[in-house]
Order: sequence, then structure tokens, then C-alpha cells
Amino acid sequence: MNSSKASVNRFFEDQIKENATLLEKTKRAIRRTAFLRVAVFSLTVIGIYFATARGMEWVIGIGFAGFGIFIALAVRHARLFKKKAWYQTLLGINRDELKLLAGITEGRDEGREFLDESHPFTFNLDIFGKGSLFQFIDRSATRGGRKALAGLLANPLKDEKLLPDRQQAVAELRDKSLWRQRFQATGLLNEEGENTVEEIFNWMEGGRTSFDKLFYKIMLVLNPLIGFSVVGLIAAGLLNYTAFLLFLLLPFGLVGMKLNAIGREHVLVSKKTVQFQKYARLFGLIEAENFESGLLAEAKGKLTGDERSAHSSIRKLSGITAAFDYRLNLLVGIFLNIFFLWDVLQLLRLERWVKSNNNRVRTWFSVLTLFD
Repeated sequence: MNSSKASVNRFFEDQIKENATLLEKTKRAIRRTAFLRVAVFSLTVIGIYFATARGMEWVIGIGFAGFGIFIALAVRHARLFKKKAWYQTLLGINRDELKLLAGITEGRDEGREFLDESHPFTFNLDIFGKGSLFQFIDRSATRGGRKALAGLLANPLKDEKLLPDRQQAVAELRDKSLWRQRFQATGLLNEEGENTVEEIFNWMEGGRTSFDKLFYKIMLVLNPLIGFSVVGLIAAGLLNYTAFLLFLLLPFGLVGMKLNAIGREHVLVSKKTVQFQKYARLFGLIEAENFESGLLAEAKGKLTGDERSAHSSIRKLSGITAAFDYRLNLLVGIFLNIFFLWDVLQLLRLERWVKSNNNRVRTWFSVLTLFD
């Protein structure tokens, strides 16, 4: 028993050491990137200043090169911060595991909202609360998983025919320590709201204005063609600026007539992109792993059985909602709607996504809850 506990301790200590090393390496990379961003920006500004004496070609060349490198460094900087948060989360998970091995539960979720004095046994047997069984075994990465665990503790599985399948699944997951930690860290990185998943279901099942019509499909092609043609003809001196003002009546009319419907839909999905990305990564972890126990293999099959998997579908949804959120930037939103009818395009994409996946989403999330 002692040798087994020592082996488990060493595993978590090794993980702490490895992730601490990677975290420190990432922090150094962040500092280097920050320095390079400042240096490149400064050199670009100085270069443009001296290039003015040589001509506009030099100014444009140095400007494009310098700011192109600056943007690339900014993107790298953002990715490094995500890596930093990842390693910090893994460090926290492994440190918590060492504390639990030592019997320390301070700071861990007690599941107090599940306390029920009228329950036959959970209140008296310390299933929930401080120092409870829930505190020691909860490793949930989602709200759904947390509620499902509480439900199992309060209402244990009694069907003897199903127990062996669950025991095999638990035994298989027991030996996938690193996979379990990646799954947990992915969920913990972006905390979800109490009813996030239910809000997604309600949004999908609610009524909406249809944009999947021939008229809008035609206008999504014609509008940019007309818009850029007008701009090109004005630049060539063949039209005056009045032509552009007349063109603006087209996108403003098309988007303006549906502004209320667009606003309602955006309120329902706004700022959920991060959550969709989280769910996509969690589905991806399940789909990429090999499971041999019957319960887990069957559950995984529900995610990958159709022509488009849960991971790729939810990832596509996150891309659509991210594009829809461009309207939050006033200048970008105006430009995109003028030339591309951007809001109409995203609502059309959302409508098609819902039609394709509405009957499968609840199944996907029930599988996610099972694994969690």
C-alpha cells in the first residue's frame, strides 16, 4: 500500500517538475517576444521616417515588412499566453492531487448545493460538504459532469447488469492519467456559466428569422460585386462619390430591415465562442483516444458515427460565432456589412448549422457528461 502511494506521489511530482519547467520556458519566450515586438515597432517607425527621403516605394515596403513582422509577433505572443495558462492549469491539477493524497481538501469544491437533509444517506454519510466524498473524487471539467457525479453519488447505479460495464470503463480511465489531466485542464481553462449548455439547447430549439432563401443568397454574391466595382470605378475617375452613397442604400437597407432579428440572434450566441472552442477540444480529446471498454467505445461512437464528428461540428460553430462577433467592433462591423452583408451571412451559416446538427447536439453533450 505504501509503495503504491509512493508511486502515485512520484507521478504527480514528476508532472509538477515537467510542467514547471515548461512554464518557465514559456515565460522566457513571452519576455523575448515582448522585447522583439517593441524593437520591431520602433525600428519600423524609424525606418519609415528615414525612408521618406528615398520615396514612397521605400515607405510602403518598410511599412508592410515591419508591421507584418509586428503582427506575426503579436499572434505568437497571444499563443504563448495560452500555453502559459495551460501549464499553470496542469500545475494546479497536480498540486491539488498531492494535497488530496495528504488528506487536505481546503479550497476544493464542497458541492454544498447538493446537500439535502431529507435524503436517506447523503447528509449523514458526508457525501457532500467539507471533507466529503465529493471533495475527494470530483475531477469534473464541465458543469454537466459535476452535476452528473453528484447525481450518481446521491442515486447510485443499482442495476447489476450495468455495473460491470461501468467498472471496466473506470478501470480503463484509471490507466489514462495523462489523458484525464489534459481533459480536466481543457475544461478548467475556460469556466462555463451555470446554464451554458442549456442555453445552447434553448437557442437551437428556439424560433428564428430564416435567411436561407434564394433572395439573400443572390444578394450575398451581388452586393460585394457591386460595392467593389463602384469603388474601382470611382478610383479610376469614371464615377463620382455620389455613386458610392447610392450603393450604400443596398447594404444598409438589407441589413437594416433585419436589424432586430440580427440583434436578437447575436444576444443569444454572443461571446460564447470561447465555450464552443472548449467543447470542441473536449470532444476532440475523446475522439482521438482509443477506448476498449464497451461503455466508452460505444459512447465515443456516438460522436464520430455521422459524416461530421462532434469535434469538427462544434469547432465550425465556434468559427461562425467568432465571425459574428466581429460586429462588436464598430468600424470592422460597418465595413464588413457594407461590402459583404456580414451579419446576414453569419445568420445564414448559423441557420444551416442548426438544421444540420439540431438532432445530434443533445446526444453529443450527454456523451461529454458521461466521460467527464
